[in-house]
Amino acid sequence: MKSGTEILPMLGDAIAQREAAILDLVRQGNFVVCWIPMQVSYGAFTATFMVSADSLRLGHMADSFRVPATAALYQKVADELGATLLTAKLLDDWYRQKFTLKLPYTALPGAGMSSMAAAKQASDIIDRKIAKAFFPNVDDATALTAVRPLVMAGCVPVTNEGKFWINSTYTSNQGPVHAWGQQPQPGTFASENYGFYVPGMTGTATGIPGVGVIQGPGHAHPYNHSDYSQQMRFVQRRVKVCKGIVCNDVDIYDLAKDPELAPLVNHDKVAINMRYPRVPWAPSTAAMALWGKPGTAGDAVAGFGGLELVGGWLTSFAKGDTSPVMSPVRNNEPSPLLAPDERAVLAIQQGQMPPQHPGAVSGAFGGPGIVAGVALTAVGVGLGWFGWQLAEQRA
Repeated sequence: MKSGTEILPMLGDAIAQREAAILDLVRQGNFVVCWIPMQVSYGAFTATFMVSADSLRLGHMADSFRVPATAALYQKVADELGATLLTAKLLDDWYRQKFTLKLPYTALPGAGMSSMAAAKQASDIIDRKIAKAFFPNVDDATALTAVRPLVMAGCVPVTNEGKFWINSTYTSNQGPVHAWGQQPQPGTFASENYGFYVPGMTGTATGIPGVGVIQGPGHAHPYNHSDYSQQMRFVQRRVKVCKGIVCNDVDIYDLAKDPELAPLVNHDKVAINMRYPRVPWAPSTAAMALWGKPGTAGDAVAGFGGLELVGGWLTSFAKGDTSPVMSPVRNNEPSPLLAPDERAVLAIQQGQMPPQHPGAVSGAFGGPGIVAGVALTAVGVGLGWFGWQLAEQRA
């Protein structure tokens, strides 16, 4: 497995070539992902989603960095991991969790926003913020060289480390590129970005009372736009959905297309596609065999107890094997996506359909459903300390 230090020189500023290299690196296992369970309720249903604790990083736990992505690459990497992009609602739900470390958003000057230098700079700034949340007096160099590996191994769940391309009613219906204050561009297909939460901000609706976002939902970019702030956070396709005491594993693609279950993932409370319609399904053979990640893939663990996965992971860790436990459920090709709704498309083109209803509020919100500290204590006294700190935040 390559380190982040080895990978950085491989990634240039030509976006197409860089993204091809990123996808290859992910398929070869040179990445870090840690999954955290998040429980959400709506009506009679409760769903447990597995969400990545932080944005995807290239490298290994001791040496890695976040990378930006276009919406197209984001979807392709998600397909490799048995996962998909989140929605505004699921990102709001993640922000509302008591266990997440809520970072101040990181904004860099506009020049060179798509460069790898900007991406690496932003990733380092975020890592220093995370380290200093636990060690306020640590210097910048130590934060990156000594504390960052502990934070990564500890699966610290964070939010606001970036903003994200998301699935939405707009993207599901293949809405056109539509920059603020301009006319929609016929014949184009927009991605949607969202994020950078600010407590007390007004004017941009979220599902969180008293909290706004700097970005979005916005439709000014096609599938191939990239800048340092557009990170890759995932939700696994497999979702545990319960009605009373009856629970089933449901593919998030099917969940979001079900009118009764769609409100679990979508503020608009209507059925949507949970992948970008115009990105071809073409994951590697290894990825298609697994829900979690390719068989050659890198550091990916179920943090904080991680539901049923953590027992097996801890057993593997005790044997000196830090690879994750693999689910036997296959990462199958999705069932056919919903066709665009002609009325919705017409409304979008005429500017009559808001990307998110102002003031939309998530359904009744469930608890985090986490067995805190289990994964942390497994990796030693230092990570145990982090577990105690996170437990303090939840209290």
